[in-house]
Amino acid sequence: MSIENSRTPEQCERQRDLSNICLLAGSGNPNLARNLLQELSQRNSGTPFPYSMDGASLFNSGEVRTKLPRNLALGIEGKDVLVFQSFGSDKQSPDVHLQEVEGFSNIARERGAKSVHLITPSEPYGRQDKWFSLGETATGLHVARRLISLFHTVTSVDFHATKILEEFGDRWTNIHGTTALLNNPLMRR
Repeated sequence: MSIENSRTPEQCERQRDLSNICLLAGSGNPNLARNLLQELSQRNSGTPFPYSMDGASLFNSGEVRTKLPRNLALGIEGKDVLVFQSFGSDKQSPDVHLQEVEGFSNIARERGAKSVHLITPSEPYGRQDKWFSLGETATGLHVARRLISLFHTVTSVDFHATKILEEFGDRWTNIHGTTALLNNPLMRR
């Protein structure tokens, strides 16, 4: 598990090249997703890159249908796909958001993405990280295993149950929001 992000200058330089990125934003927090998209476009010399912010809908039965616009689905091949999803929402349950990211991951892989990564500022079932009573399961652990099976890497913010993350090594990075806020230039004014 990587708690602090220590990267070499070469890795940082490679990360600055955003020309090979495609962003798929889930329905969990569209405002935050728009802000992320705007920030990434600014870092990409103001050049927008492929994205989708309306990939899921519900059938009358409650089943989740994940679909990308045709031009985006055709342009995923060879790209590094970032899936951004917040799992806490007043409008939908975390289960809908889980199905949505699973659909995004499957579409990206089926369309030949180079890699698929999840970025999430919230954790589904993170408080269910242990067995509280006989007959109960540690749902948080099972959901984390499901997520890591779908993505090359997962990046979360202030994950509640960091003990769970030890199982995943470098494939799961947990960023501490307080540290990020303190290092933000806006906070140094």
